[in-house]
Amino acid sequence: MVTLSSTIASSVWQMQGIIHWGSVALLCGLLLVAAIGDIRRFIIPNWLNVTVALLAVPFWLTSPDLGWVTVGWQLAFAGGVLLLFGGLFAAGWMGGGDVKLLVALALWLPWLLFLQMFLTITVLGGLLTAGLLIAHRIRNREGSPEIPYGVAIAAGALLMVGEPLVKHLAG
Repeated sequence: MVTLSSTIASSVWQMQGIIHWGSVALLCGLLLVAAIGDIRRFIIPNWLNVTVALLAVPFWLTSPDLGWVTVGWQLAFAGGVLLLFGGLFAAGWMGGGDVKLLVALALWLPWLLFLQMFLTITVLGGLLTAGLLIAHRIRNREGSPEIPYGVAIAAGALLMVGEPLVKHLAG
């Protein structure tokens, strides 16, 4: 016989799952918006970066194996990412929107997954840059082409967070 308390507990657990995977799905949608926007305007808007960062909170709260100490480490890690990539921005090597998106993603991914994502971004960004440089030269254009690096960031992040979502939905 099912008791009221077990029914409530089951409902709460289902709601947590919906919030957890819903926040991951929203993150994936925002990453697509970031990539498309960067292609069109070479800008990743602040509202998008803030939303990605804030969506980490419901993700944390509904992650069964994520305690407050781990959240503290995640915040510290994101601060380190801000210092590192903020320095690259100050040196003129990265765009501000790219840096902010990486910091927001650092709130989502533990450092090892973030490193894996960053290596993927590096390869994808290199391929993107090479392709755009070749296209720029074929068209005999002057100067250097703008590189929508947010595309590589979004693709790398989607590979890290999208795969678990697809596996969850499939099985």
